Amino acid sequence: MLHRALSILALTCAPIASFAQTPILHGRILLVDQDDRTTPAGAGIEIMIAETGATDRTDSKGLFRIQLTKALQPGSLITLDVAKAGWAVWQPEEGKTPVPQGLLTIKLLPKGSKKFWTEHFIQSFIESAVEKAKLQVKASGPGEPPKRVELPC
Repeated sequence: MLHRALSILALTCAPIASFAQTPILHGRILLVDQDDRTTPAGAGIEIMIAETGATDRTDSKGLFRIQLTKALQPGSLITLDVAKAGWAVWQPEEGKTPVPQGLLTIKLLPKGSKKFWTEHFIQSFIESAVEKAKLQVKASGPGEPPKRVELPC
């Protein structure tokens, strides 16, 4: 009888234990103004994890929850895309971050803000422009004039 009761208990708890192991990314989105004041982003902003395509929308406080695959454990590197017209992800830089243990804060700046131009961002920008230029020059065939180089601005 005890064996049967334990078996029933194990079957009842198995889905709960399985669900509890599914990692969830908890986060919030803040808007940063030119004076470094932050405000919650508000409701309805879509956030996506590029590696999996998993999405959620923020609530009225700018909070979101995205279910992760089991492969994405705390410390795994992810890239986040946020869809808010006129705004872009400032922090984490380029939307790239390890999955945190706790709450992830994403800060958005108005597109074109000079605050994006950190030392690391400038270095990445130059490297990207050089690589794009190399590809465009290589794309020209022998005897053809070099193709115009377009920088990623």
